[in-house]
Amino acid sequence: DKLELNLGANIPGLLVMLPILLASSQPVPSGGFLVRMWLAGALISAGFLCMVTALRSGTVGIVVPLSNIYPILTLTLSTLFISSLFNSWQLTAIVIIVIGAVLLAYEKNHKKIPLKVLHRETFFALGAAAFWGVAFFVVNTIVGDFTWYVLSGWMTVFMTLNAILLILLTSGSKAL
Repeated sequence: DKLELNLGANIPGLLVMLPILLASSQPVPSGGFLVRMWLAGALISAGFLCMVTALRSGTVGIVVPLSNIYPILTLTLSTLFISSLFNSWQLTAIVIIVIGAVLLAYEKNHKKIPLKVLHRETFFALGAAAFWGVAFFVVNTIVGDFTWYVLSGWMTVFMTLNAILLILLTSGSKAL
């Protein structure tokens, strides 16, 4: 089941990051920080579930590159809403990477499957990119205020808690 896969993917990160977070002796951050980390964790989990759904019937060489164009959304939102500025070299690199991902996905269509047939998988792959792009934008709003291990640690905690909550919510509905 993809919900259990989501939990299984988060547990190793939690096992690594939780001791680091606890050893750092950092105080529990503010409620605003925790809400942002919960939101980012929920969005990353939603993106993961979209990608797994796309991979169930889609071609890996198409789904993975398309789902990994999320930085373009993160950068666009960051530029528009938190005044992140990028120089021309950085913007050129971003555009090249995104174009490369799209071209790679197109080139990996060895079976020449019509795009209409790939519509569902493409939709979920781009959904993953959208969820991840917004998630990292949320993190970007506070990234300068905390160390990497505090951000990673709390996000991993919330991704794991969200995964457990999703399993509990759906198992409760299955029992009815």
